[in-house]
Amino acid sequence: MPTKLSPDAQKIAKQFEEFAYVVSHDLSTPLRGIVEFSKLLKTEEKAALSEEGKEYLSLIIESGEKMQAMLLGLLDFSRLNTMSKPFRKVDCNRVLEDCRVVLESQIKTSKARLDIDPLPSITADAEQLMQIFLLLLDNALKFYPAKKPPQVKVSAKKLAGALAFIVRDNGIGIDPEFHQQIFQPFQRLHTDDEYPGIGMGLTLARKIVERHGGSIKVDSSVGKGASFIFTLPDKEED
Repeated sequence: MPTKLSPDAQKIAKQFEEFAYVVSHDLSTPLRGIVEFSKLLKTEEKAALSEEGKEYLSLIIESGEKMQAMLLGLLDFSRLNTMSKPFRKVDCNRVLEDCRVVLESQIKTSKARLDIDPLPSITADAEQLMQIFLLLLDNALKFYPAKKPPQVKVSAKKLAGALAFIVRDNGIGIDPEFHQQIFQPFQRLHTDDEYPGIGMGLTLARKIVERHGGSIKVDSSVGKGASFIFTLPDKEED
């Protein structure tokens, strides 16, 4: 289990979350204006623009949209505590069925096989628990070799006073050197051309797990798939 933060560390963490919210919220409006006016300029002044000018505008739009996605990720991160819900008993089987519905299009497009073992119930924030599974499943459906449809298995096992959930895939895998780095904000191991994203999914998953008093790790190597294991306390409702 993660070490409990000291009062000073808790204060710093709270200040960071407030700062992240203000920055991401206040910057989103002017950034949206830059992107939209750039699109308008590219469309309405198309005839007057040189090929080089069109290319520059495309780069501005692409960079602006990337930054918008990053700010949204930062906003989601800052809201995890302020937008959280009370803990209650949650049927994890129902949560995974809901995840399957949300990801139905990705599952069909990638021709993925998703196997879900019978899962226990646990006391948690139901919406955030679903978000953890969605983030891990989305990764499994994204990071796989082009000629090898994803196979994903979700299972759970009881530990002493806790439950461990495992999301295992047959994807491209992760070098052990980066097993800690991938949980840090905006840390990516691939270019947008290879796999799109902003590098916040696993950061959000870790933040949610830690809010529940648990921990998360990955067991993986390059070309061997990945198993994400997150452990949550098995306790009664408060």
